[in-house]
Amino acid sequence: WGDMKDVVDLSRRKIAEDDRHWKTIYEGVNAQIHDLSAHKTELGSTLAEASSARAAQVDQQSKKQLEQRQVTDRVGETLVECKSTIRTILFSEMCAVAKVRNALLLANKKDVGPEDIVDCEVSEWVPSECSVPCDDSLVGGNMTLRREVMVTNSKYGAKCPSLTLTRRCNQVKCPVDCKVSNWTTWSKCTKECGGGIQTRTREILQKPRFGGMACTSSQEARPCNTGSCDKNCKLGAWTDFTSCSKACNGGYQERRKNVVEPVRGNGRCPNPESRQRYRKKLCNAQKCVGDEVCLQKADLILAIDGSGSLTAKGFEVVKEFAARLVMKFKPMAYGHEAMRVSVVQFGNGRLDANKVVSDAKLILMPTDDMNKVSQSIRKMTWQRGFTNVAQALLKAQTVLRSRSRPHANSVVMLLTDGRPTFKLQTANAVASLRKNARLVVVQVQAFRKKDSVNTLKRYASIPWQTNYIHIPGKKALKGASDHYITQVVAQLCPFAESPSATKKQDALRGYRKIRVGMSCKSEPGVETIQMTTDACFLRGNTMPDGMSLFAYGEQRCIVYSRPCSNFTRNNSFDIYEPLKTSPVSSLQEANGADVKYFLHRGVRR
Repeated sequence: WGDMKDVVDLSRRKIAEDDRHWKTIYEGVNAQIHDLSAHKTELGSTLAEASSARAAQVDQQSKKQLEQRQVTDRVGETLVECKSTIRTILFSEMCAVAKVRNALLLANKKDVGPEDIVDCEVSEWVPSECSVPCDDSLVGGNMTLRREVMVTNSKYGAKCPSLTLTRRCNQVKCPVDCKVSNWTTWSKCTKECGGGIQTRTREILQKPRFGGMACTSSQEARPCNTGSCDKNCKLGAWTDFTSCSKACNGGYQERRKNVVEPVRGNGRCPNPESRQRYRKKLCNAQKCVGDEVCLQKADLILAIDGSGSLTAKGFEVVKEFAARLVMKFKPMAYGHEAMRVSVVQFGNGRLDANKVVSDAKLILMPTDDMNKVSQSIRKMTWQRGFTNVAQALLKAQTVLRSRSRPHANSVVMLLTDGRPTFKLQTANAVASLRKNARLVVVQVQAFRKKDSVNTLKRYASIPWQTNYIHIPGKKALKGASDHYITQVVAQLCPFAESPSATKKQDALRGYRKIRVGMSCKSEPGVETIQMTTDACFLRGNTMPDGMSLFAYGEQRCIVYSRPCSNFTRNNSFDIYEPLKTSPVSSLQEANGADVKYFLHRGVRR
C-alpha cells in the first residue's frame, strides 16, 4: 500500500509541477500578447495621427501647387511683356533718339564729325550684400548696386548715368531649422543571444520652414547580444579543503569549484565530480585506538527505528548499541559546552481512520546528562509499526527549532534498517531538515537492496560518503559493537579524540591541554615569543617563580606562576598545565606505546 501511495503522490506532484510550468508559460505568453496589443494600439494611434497630418499637408500642398502655377504663369506673362518693352526702348526709341541727335549735330556743327560723338558706356550692375538676410515682417533690407564707366563720353556724347542704385532685398521670411529632442535610452535587446537589435528615438519638436535645415533621423538602431546562444558555464575559484571526513581509519578532504554563471543553450559545463571541479585528498590515515570520544559542540537528535522489520531481538541489539554510543558523547570539553542529545523513536507507523500516519515519539528532550539518555534508550519498547521516517525527521526538526543552542551544530542521526514506507513524504521532510541541520544515516542491514541504499544515500547530507554509515546486520553489530561505535564516533564528530592516546601524548610532552580558546583573566603572566608549544613549556620550567599554567597561541607564550581562578574567552590561546610526574617517568609508564591524537574539525552539510 505504501508503494502505491508513493506512486499516487509522485503522480500528483508531477501533475502539480506540470501545471505550475504550464501556468508560467501561459502567463509569459499572455504578458507578451498584452504588450504586443498595447504596442499595436500605440502604433495605430501614431498611424492615425500621421495619416491625419499627411492629409492636411497634402491638401495644403495642392493649394500651394495651384498658387505656384498661377504665380508662375503671371511671372511668365510679365517677363514677356517686360522684354518686349525693353526691346522697344533699346532698339527702337533710343536708337531713334541717337540718330536724330547725330543728324542734328552734323547738320549744325560743320567742324563735328561722327567720330567726335562718343556716348558714355557703363558696365553691368554689381549688387552688394543685403543689409539683412531675412525679415519675418517681409519689409526686407537695402542692397546697393554699382557699375563702372567703361567708355568716357566726348563733348558731344551722352553723359554717364548714375553709377549707384539702392534697392529693396530679402523680403522673405527667415528660415526655421528643424529642432529635435534628446535621444531616449536604448531599448531592451530583442534577443538575449544570437544577435538582436536595440533602438532609440527622438521627437521632432520643430519642423523645418522657409528653407530651414532639414531634420535628421528620428530613430536609430544598433546590434546587441551578438554572442552565440551556446555558452559554457563559468566556474569560480577553488573552495578551501573541507575538514577531514573521519577522525581516524582514513578519511578524506575535498574542495570544489562552484558554477558562478550557468550554461546557456548547447554550451558545456564540467561534471561536478570531474577533475576540473572536484579534488579529494586523504587525511587521518592512522588507525583508531578504539576509545574515541566526541567533544563536538552539537545538538544531536538520535532517531531510532523500532519498526516491525527489525524484530524484537534486533531492536534490543540496536537499543544497546545506541545506549552505549551516547556514552561516548561528552557534555564538556576543554572548558566549553559540548554535546547535548535528544532521543526520538519511530517505527510506530500506523494509519488512523483519516489515513493519517501516526506521529513519532519524543523519548527525551535535549540534555547533557548522557547517563539519563542511555537509560531512556534502554527503556524504549519495540513498536512493530511501519517505518515512518518522515514523522521522525519532522519531530527532530521541531525539537531543534525550539531547543538548539547558538553556535552549536545541529545534527540528526537516523538509525534504521531500511527504506521508509512513504518515500515522497520522507523526501520532503529530508529537504526541509537539511536546510538547517546535518543528517547522518546509519543503516543496520545485512543484505541491502540497491534501491534502499541509493534512497538512504540521497537522504544523507552531502557528501554521502561522510554521512552514510553501513553496519552489515544486527548480528555483526552485536558481535562487534565497540568497533562500530568507534566508526560512528570517528565519522560523526568534527572534534573527536582518544583519551588514552591523548594521555600518552601528554605523558611524552609533560603537560596537558585544559582549555581551548581561552586565557587567564585573574592572574598576570609573563609573555614571550616562542615558536612551538614545547618551547613555551620549556620556557615556563625556567621561570624563577615556577609555572602553574601556560597559554600558547600564534607564537605567543604566557606563563602563569599561580593557579587561575577566572578564565576568559580568547580564540588566540589554548591553556596548558604541567603534569605532576616527569616526562621520563610518564614515558616509562606508557611502555613506549604509539601515541595517536585524533582531531578533525567541521563536517559539511
